[in-house]
Amino acid sequence: MNIFAGYDCGGTKTTCILADEYGRVLAKGTGGSSNYLSCGFSTASASIKESTNQALSCAGIKDEILYSAYFGSAAVEFFSESQKVRAFFEGCIPAKYIRFNSDAYIAFYSATFGKPGIVMVSGTGAVAYIIREDMSWVKADGWGHLIGDEGSGYSIGNKAIRLAVKSFDGIAENKPFENAVLKHFSISSMRELTKIIYADPSLSRVRIASAANCVFALYSDGNRIAAEILEDAADAILASIVAVYKAMNVTDDETVVVFSGSILKKHEYVSKLVRRKLAEDGSHNFRIIWSEVFPATAALLLSYSVPDGNNYDKVVERIISKCRITDNEER
Repeated sequence: MNIFAGYDCGGTKTTCILADEYGRVLAKGTGGSSNYLSCGFSTASASIKESTNQALSCAGIKDEILYSAYFGSAAVEFFSESQKVRAFFEGCIPAKYIRFNSDAYIAFYSATFGKPGIVMVSGTGAVAYIIREDMSWVKADGWGHLIGDEGSGYSIGNKAIRLAVKSFDGIAENKPFENAVLKHFSISSMRELTKIIYADPSLSRVRIASAANCVFALYSDGNRIAAEILEDAADAILASIVAVYKAMNVTDDETVVVFSGSILKKHEYVSKLVRRKLAEDGSHNFRIIWSEVFPATAALLLSYSVPDGNNYDKVVERIISKCRITDNEER
């Protein structure tokens, strides 16, 4: 049996999905962060191996060499052919064929199945791409949390934590944020926060991004500052979308924009804000679309694009028809 694998390698979680040559999905496995730019190669490799072994175990498969694997990784640039990156993935799993691309590309593919458009990702980090039919592309943001990623979970969470510690220090009165951060991290004193944030550098970015939930909770309670933070995030997301559109000099009457990442998918207020701002901008007709399948499933579909001479079009169609996201599932 030939085993095909798709991987969604994110800053917070790694997902692996396995299927056979007939398009029968066998199992799914998960692991921790596999963005080696932020968590390091050792942690990333361990997460990929964990997700693979879990999926193989769930499928009842032992000592199987994968036939084809496709990685969508937050650490990979679009259509990268880096031998160093290839060597890393080859060291994580045994597979006859290995291909890889940005996790933004599998998010894009999960909604468009390769047709041209824009993908806007706002999760732990933030990045926008526009991709044409000839696979030419332009990118905005994606600079990483230290110098960019405005409109991301990290950016939002970082603002929440900064407001909380300033309140604790008596620099600026902001008890709602102070209390929200204490509750979120389950600590009794703000001084305990340093142990959580700095104890493991590989997890600092993810832990700070998780504090974005404080902002959303406070917004739901009517907090004005929380609303301003989310407004700023929406402005940053809008700016990235417009920037890639203008840079590519698109002449089409309509351009689809794929929304992806936890900030846009899980928090309706931000996605609605961005929709409204795109409409108000008026520079172009943007049509927002969502994923038809999960990103890991999109990577699985792409794993069938292997140079073995076989045509897997019907297999791919079968997987799409069986794995479409329903209204009851979280995109």
